[in-house]
Amino acid sequence: MTRLEEYRFLVERSRRFMESASIQINRGFYDLAVPPAISEGLPTKAWCRLS
Repeated sequence: MTRLEEYRFLVERSRRFMESASIQINRGFYDLAVPPAISEGLPTKAWCRLS
């Protein structure tokens, strides 16, 4: 797999994940789409770095 193919694969995988998370959030499945600390409003070290 070339770097370009790997890049395209990762972009597509990320797009599908975001689409799935959006559907889950819209249906009220917050615990599946969002890590527990985030859904409860509690920051974690790993997720704080992303914001």
